[in-house]
This record gives sequence, structure tokens and C-alpha cells, in this order.
Amino acid sequence: FDRPFDVSLDITGHRLIERTELYVNDAGERDFNSHHREIGYAEHKAEFNLRVDYDDWRLAWTTRYLGNYESDPNAVDKWSNIHDGSSSTCLGPPTDSNCKDIETIDEYWLHHASVRYQYRKHQVTLGVRNVFDEPPPKISLGEHWSMMHNVPRGVGYDLYGRTYFLSARVNFGGSE
Repeated sequence: FDRPFDVSLDITGHRLIERTELYVNDAGERDFNSHHREIGYAEHKAEFNLRVDYDDWRLAWTTRYLGNYESDPNAVDKWSNIHDGSSSTCLGPPTDSNCKDIETIDEYWLHHASVRYQYRKHQVTLGVRNVFDEPPPKISLGEHWSMMHNVPRGVGYDLYGRTYFLSARVNFGGSE
């Protein structure tokens, strides 16, 4: 290799320390609610972007991380069935078992990769999102305000599975 490689790594992350709501009604009664580590409010989130440039080529790898979620300890459902009114799916003994909602989610890792070729004013990129075809976690209906097929939307999960893309770009003005 007669040209140098240019390697870069960007890491962005955060830790959620607190996410709370305080409602005070007209009578002055207070309703305090903490959402820390509940669905949609992971304690840890991060994104890692690795790029390797060589001549007119770029190889890129992106990894996204979402920490685990837990239910509000004061709102965890008990094992139940449709007869005691706490479950909408399990018939209960003796013909069926008791059940409870799925209210926790394990940590989630998502990976994307692409290769780009750039020559003067032209650029072509080929890549794949969700390289390992990692499915999103499923939870019980009603555990998150926006769901699609038992998957919480707007939280950062990949809803489409592995997808491929090809993009082309031409710069019609300015310098090369």
C-alpha cells in the first residue's frame, strides 16, 4: 500500500440519571412519577462509528447500543388469568396456565456496515443496515405508548430487519 490509511472512531454515549414527572392538580395534590430505566428511557445509550479511508475508498461500521429496560416496580403485574381480570390472554387452571405481561427488555446491539467509492465529483455507497438481522424485542401490549406488532416504536429498535442500500451522489457545483 503506497498511500496511508486514515482511521477514525467516534463514540457518543450518555447515561440517563433522572427522568421524572410531577403533576399538581388544582387542589394542590401532587402525583410524582419516575420513568428511569422504563421502556423508552434506557439508562445507557451509545453509538460507535468506525471509518477506514484508503485512497478513494471508505469502509464504515456503526454500532448502536441500547441498555436494558425494567418495569416500574410499583406497576409490575402479578401472575393471573382472564377470570381474575388481570390478564387478557391466559385462561388459567385447570385448562391453561396463568401468565403476566412482558415488561422488561434486555440490552440491544445493532450493527451497520458500508463501503464507499468516491472519484472526483462522484460517489457511490453500498451498505447493509442491521448486519446480523437482530430482531427487536417484543413486549406485551399496553406497556409502551406507541407499539407496532408488540415492539415499542420511537425507542431505537430496528423494525425492518436486515436491509441493503445503494446510493449515488454527484456534485454539480463547487470544487472536486
